Amino acid sequence: MNKNTESIGFLIVEARTANGALPVEGAQVYVYPLSEDGKNDAVYSLRTNSSGRTERVALEAKGKALSLSPGNASPFMSYNVSLRAPGFYSSDKSNVPIFEGVTSILPF
Repeated sequence: MNKNTESIGFLIVEARTANGALPVEGAQVYVYPLSEDGKNDAVYSLRTNSSGRTERVALEAKGKALSLSPGNASPFMSYNVSLRAPGFYSSDKSNVPIFEGVTSILPF
């Protein structure tokens, strides 16, 4: 980790269908860091469980102190997340923010 990413945040991905009424079990989830060099190597490859959720995963984040003074870089790291499930359209979400010490739940 570099000096701007010495902290950890967490992510849970939730896949549901039927206007959120039914979980999607077995969906494949990929988590990618935003990359300036064009590389798209996934840092996680996960599957949703019977409740439509992935396990909670740890991701690099920026320290909370960055948000205490104006002019600093954004106080979070951004990731891209892709979800694939048989019988459903594939879906991607870009620039998902991850904050230090916070568990984010990303709905699909």
